[in-house]
Amino acid sequence: MNFLKRIPVLFILAILAYSQNSLCLNAQLIITPDLNIEDEWYKTESETVPSFSTIEKVFKNQYVSIVHVFYDYKLDSNKKANITFDIQVLSPDNSICFEQKNIPALNHQIEVKNKVQMSESNIKLCFDEADKYGTYTITSKISDHISGLSSTNTKRINLSEFKQKKYFTSDDEFSNWMFKYYMNPSPEKAVDALIYYSNSKLNENEDGFMPTISFFLSVFNNNHYLIPIIKDEYFKHDLKTKIYIIWLLKYLDYDSEKFLTSLTGDEKKVFEELKNNRIPLNTDFVNSGTHLDIQWATFSATGRFEPIKKIIDSLEFSKYSGAVDAYKNSDKTEKDREEALLDATFQAARWSLTSNIEQHDLVKKYCIYSFINDKHSDDVRLWLGVILSKAVPERFKMVKGEKGEVRFHY
Repeated sequence: MNFLKRIPVLFILAILAYSQNSLCLNAQLIITPDLNIEDEWYKTESETVPSFSTIEKVFKNQYVSIVHVFYDYKLDSNKKANITFDIQVLSPDNSICFEQKNIPALNHQIEVKNKVQMSESNIKLCFDEADKYGTYTITSKISDHISGLSSTNTKRINLSEFKQKKYFTSDDEFSNWMFKYYMNPSPEKAVDALIYYSNSKLNENEDGFMPTISFFLSVFNNNHYLIPIIKDEYFKHDLKTKIYIIWLLKYLDYDSEKFLTSLTGDEKKVFEELKNNRIPLNTDFVNSGTHLDIQWATFSATGRFEPIKKIIDSLEFSKYSGAVDAYKNSDKTEKDREEALLDATFQAARWSLTSNIEQHDLVKKYCIYSFINDKHSDDVRLWLGVILSKAVPERFKMVKGEKGEVRFHY
């Protein structure tokens, strides 16, 4: 059963507008597993429509976010909003398991009246081992202290027992899940996904190994409740699958030292080899095709802005254009090799941004935001503008100034 839904904020606005003339504050409560809430709201242009997944079922130790959005609120004489909310979570037996009052929601100046706003405070919700399975009721009372209006919103979420299942039977199913993961996060499938990958022909592609492992690292790092489950699964599989699990446990931001040091035989040898390896799974500096693929995998797992920004920054290597061709007839010094590698990285970044802008609306939004708001070098700004002028010509126009300089109208 698919218990995740993708709902656009435009749909939320329709609901809010419907009740605009009521005596209640127009507000909406969303429970989401998304990791990119702030990025999709603040790292895209204001006229774009963010969308969040909603969730109705969670597992113990899984985090979800409680988010509020507001419309038609009032401002004081200094154009400042003043909205707070009270949150209460009732257990299946209707006892209070969490309650907090007067949480700041909006408390700053807002220049454009009635612009949709997201709460300044988003609550992380997680049920622990002591909590009972069943349906929990989440009620939020939102108060606008300037207008005097309030609104009460209620959502329900089911705390369920995790049961390992088989989700993947084909490479296409796996690849599609991984490619679109950030759109509808389903971490409960990640354990079976890693097992499937370890036994499929997909892992025979050496170029795809590091990005795929990086993807799984992002998913498991953001869902630590899966780690005890993958450890239990470890003992049910052959050495090949165990090797992939060892890789995962070794590089996770999680202390699995006791588990890993208890390994024996060939499994211990694998772990000992990894202890001495330095691999580019997490990098702040993108200077190779592998680094680019790792950033794309991280984006697929999280939907966050940061990996896209790193890919955009690698357009700086346009200064090495032509180095790949020049390398063929060069003395092939270390400098020649490095410059050819940076040229190849630039070409791959340009191509991959162009391709993914067409396939991922969020990549397009992030690129537009970055072009307009981030400080870029002249080279990066030029090439990002060229990419956007081809990908979204209705929004970006590339023109030449009187002195032959390139300008962009948007």
